[in-house]
Amino acid sequence: MSLEGGFQGRCNKLVDGCYSFWVGGVFPLIEAELERQRWRTKRQGVAVVGEGEYGWGK
Repeated sequence: MSLEGGFQGRCNKLVDGCYSFWVGGVFPLIEAELERQRWRTKRQGVAVVGEGEYGWGK
């Protein structure tokens, strides 16, 4: 980052807000993926608990 407070893609290029947009835009994608993984882990846990000796099938 330069003294102007933004990202510069090429030498002597003015600050470009597009870089900030894409760098900042990755956080919602990461958050969505982490939430999807948490949900999948919870679902797997429910399936394992339900298959035990005292599970739903007994």
